[in-house]
Amino acid sequence: MRSALLTLAGLRPEAIPNIIGKLKDPSPVARQNAAHVLGRLRWGEEPPSEARAIAPALAEALKDPEASVRREAAEALYFTGGSREAAVPALAELVGDPDPSVRKEALKALRCTGKETVELVHALAAGLQDRDPGARVEAALGFADRSRSPSGEEALKAIFLEALEASDPKARAKALEGLQQTSGREDSTIATFVRHLKDPDPEVRGSAALQLNTVGRNDPERAKAAVPALVEALADPIVNVCWSAAGPLSGSSPASRRFARFSRGTCCRSHLCGISGSRRRHFSSRSEPRWMRR
Repeated sequence: MRSALLTLAGLRPEAIPNIIGKLKDPSPVARQNAAHVLGRLRWGEEPPSEARAIAPALAEALKDPEASVRREAAEALYFTGGSREAAVPALAELVGDPDPSVRKEALKALRCTGKETVELVHALAAGLQDRDPGARVEAALGFADRSRSPSGEEALKAIFLEALEASDPKARAKALEGLQQTSGREDSTIATFVRHLKDPDPEVRGSAALQLNTVGRNDPERAKAAVPALVEALADPIVNVCWSAAGPLSGSSPASRRFARFSRGTCCRSHLCGISGSRRRHFSSRSEPRWMRR
């Protein structure tokens, strides 16, 4: 149903009012699907006039009695970009929602809102005290993105470190992103990234590799200590994790040999078919990575 609605609205913008009307449907599933679709509609530089009604409709859906609909509406506002700024008051109210997944999505939408207001800062500050680690991480990222915190970067770092012990893999992956922003050049943080290359969840392992890639670009000397662990990560059974690890290693001789062995697998061969010959040659080069040559 979601795919059909997306296709219909993308081809015929006049269908948007009908989809907005589904936010009042008696069925919670229909309301949830409508919110999902409205947040993912994309146009060129000039959106149709019908699109102006999307953000206000989603803001109203944040008051839905069903938590699943409120969560989907908050996530949809995260995807709508600049138009979500008008929904900040409604999103701020959800920071006190009884459902932790709703609070997390509301804080995620708030942290990505460009215009900073007193209401926005107060909502993010309240999120720092949330019981759910995923919600706390989203609030902390909101301050880290703005290079400010009501209690300093050390307090944000403590939240991210605590979230690394959470059972929610998304919270752990986001916590690694937060550590990169607050203390990415510290040896202890780099060691944390290396340790999480062995996390049981592939999303966390991929995030750890991406953070090490950033370290390599910003501080090449410190990043060299992570090379052996990244080479080992090229044997990860999840292709996306392998590619994340290969990014900072592309061109190093040991990594290239490991990558060549891995590429014999059917999954990776099909993935390689989607990239250009020059990119494949980039992986098979025997020179050192760019950030190791500085």
